[in-house]
Amino acid sequence: MRHSLLWRILTPFILLLLVTLGSLSIYLTGFLRENYLAQTKSSLLSEARLLRTSLAPLLEVNPHDPAINELTRRSALLLNARVTVILADGQVVGESERPLSEMENHFDRPEVQQALLGREATEIRHSNTVNTDLLYAAVPVEKNGRVIAIVRLAAPLTYIQDSLRALVRSVFIASLIAALVGALMAVLITRSTLRPLGALNQAVTQLSTGILPEIDETPQKDELSRLQNAFRGMSTELQRRLNELAAEREKLEAVLRNMTDAIVIVDREGIVQRLNPAAARMFNIAMEQAPG
Repeated sequence: MRHSLLWRILTPFILLLLVTLGSLSIYLTGFLRENYLAQTKSSLLSEARLLRTSLAPLLEVNPHDPAINELTRRSALLLNARVTVILADGQVVGESERPLSEMENHFDRPEVQQALLGREATEIRHSNTVNTDLLYAAVPVEKNGRVIAIVRLAAPLTYIQDSLRALVRSVFIASLIAALVGALMAVLITRSTLRPLGALNQAVTQLSTGILPEIDETPQKDELSRLQNAFRGMSTELQRRLNELAAEREKLEAVLRNMTDAIVIVDREGIVQRLNPAAARMFNIAMEQAPG
């Protein structure tokens, strides 16, 4: 089976299809991951800006107001993200995951350092506070051109990774379905293309055993179909000529049988190949014993 022409044609095609789809899947996985992270970063930054609008008046009046921590916790529930409010000296005055008394100074955090320069920042790193990998988005809160606090949102990478795994799984399933459909179509197309060749192979096999094959004419105009039709014409012509030879042989047999003169046919070695009834009577032998 694996040595048939069908599989010799299909195998490289299927391998090429699998390699192409595999490469495409790897590319799409990386693309989707980067795109998803970019969208998540953009979403966190947008939410941080909105939250900054609500927190800025409180921070400008009294950065240690308990209402800041209360608003931080309520906002975290609405945004489904960790929310932290950090003063310019690194002191945490709002935290949704832990009591403020347990929070260490955040001045040295990379995203905080960027926000203190007046820039929005994102960072992916491990959080010692909640002991998990997080995606951080930080925006500065300014007063009179000076950064007085940072509003920071964070989303766990486990959630992002779960979403990415779901996307990768969808890409893999879609690629697998595409590969199966492509392979099936390749099999059907190749079989349809090679069908005339199969008919020719069967016809040649029959011809080699002395059987004149019957080949159906095909309306297709491709190379194999034209070859099949040409072989059909050759087989038909051969059958016609054999029929003519058989008819001539019958005529010759009839002439030999009805001749009153004795006729003996010998080959170059002088061996009798055929004689007519008159010759058999003359030599007093049976017709069946004459050849040889």
